[in-house]
Amino acid sequence: MGFRIRSLNLNLINFLLMISIFNLSLSSAMDTITSGQFLRDHETINSENSDFKLGFFSPQNSTNRYVGIWYLSESNIIWVANKNQVLVDASGTVTISSNGNLVILDKQNMSVWSSNISNIATNSTVKLLNTGNLALSEGKMGTTIWESFQDPSDIMVPEMKLSINKRTVEKVKITSWRSSSDPSLGYYSYSLERPDAPESFFWFNGTRQYHRTGPWNSRIFLGSPTMSTGWSVGREDDGTVYVTYNLENNADFAVMGLSPQGQLWLALWNNKREVLRQGIKGFYCDLYGICRAFGSCSAQSSPICSCLNGYEPKNLEEWNRQNWTSGCVRKKPLECAGVVDK
Repeated sequence: MGFRIRSLNLNLINFLLMISIFNLSLSSAMDTITSGQFLRDHETINSENSDFKLGFFSPQNSTNRYVGIWYLSESNIIWVANKNQVLVDASGTVTISSNGNLVILDKQNMSVWSSNISNIATNSTVKLLNTGNLALSEGKMGTTIWESFQDPSDIMVPEMKLSINKRTVEKVKITSWRSSSDPSLGYYSYSLERPDAPESFFWFNGTRQYHRTGPWNSRIFLGSPTMSTGWSVGREDDGTVYVTYNLENNADFAVMGLSPQGQLWLALWNNKREVLRQGIKGFYCDLYGICRAFGSCSAQSSPICSCLNGYEPKNLEEWNRQNWTSGCVRKKPLECAGVVDK
């Protein structure tokens, strides 16, 4: 009897050991989704350095669900997949489809977003890299066939390339969110232009230029001295010209974003602690009507917007948060009673 108990215990130990080994193999692949695996709402995959996560999130003041990548926390979204195809509940999943594409499915298992690449091998995998880039690869060699860095949202991160192809005029650019609660394509964008003499342009509605950096002189953009350290322009054999930036200190991480109001801003972390988040002041005042009705903009002032004499912020709470949307109104209404036109 004692022998049978020992045998049962030994079998139980082996069974538990097998389960632990299986679970370990899953945990070692937390940065990857392979065919047949599903990432469900409230689940995430992590980059190997754990700085980045891919998962579902809702923007502020919204219950809609999106799939995105964030740095350290959901308050730092750097990329959104289904920005124009909202999920209305928490039943969505992320997986590799039968045709090898990365897809987002709704509760009816209908695709609401896809990497949309043709002629893919069925053994494709997607991996969240330590740069924050999500890469879809195929074959034994792991050739990258799609990446989130080629389809950015409103944020530029180190090693990401904003580019223009001289032959096809195809561009990789960042585009603002529609609003702080809606990541769909907004009104403002930032792109690299003029590949023979590269410079960056900022656009409203894709056609109206409202700011430019000046041409690249092999060291800096001449009209934007703040965009100097770490920035570089490169060229590829297929005619692509790109701009990118890198950080000298490995303990640093920085992003450049374009707000729903078309304002350029920067955020910097050191040793995963945020140390700076601010707008580029000189850039703000280039935006038409940035301070809205009866407001005045000065890059030398803090805050940059103020009301004209005789006016005050229409919404003081918003104004104190440097949200100028409501503009200014008269402190005292005009006294026009009894005035008769002649």
